[in-house]
Amino acid sequence: MIKTLIVSLALTLVVECIGAMILKIREKNGLKVVALANVITNPVVVFSSTLVWHFLGPEVYAVVITAFEVVAIIVETGIYKKYLFKDSLGQALKISLILNFCSYFAGEIINTIGF
Repeated sequence: MIKTLIVSLALTLVVECIGAMILKIREKNGLKVVALANVITNPVVVFSSTLVWHFLGPEVYAVVITAFEVVAIIVETGIYKKYLFKDSLGQALKISLILNFCSYFAGEIINTIGF
């Protein structure tokens, strides 16, 4: 479980920080905010979703992981709004959606090919 948490967080940080740079968040403080947002949300989502898979099975997993991801997006949007885009909730939400989409599907690809 610990290995899963560490690998997932590391992958998420790499993907989302690269994504942030592509989206023109290149200053050191901006990348720190992106990293911190993920340090806050990723372990909770991964740990919770692993428990759901283990105890409730794959039938419930898709619905629950969707709910967890929505909550992560909301939390990260709030963080981005407060520290990066003080005047634009829309920009904070857009960045959160794009970065979470990229890291979620990077994880799915890696899980599918069996790394």
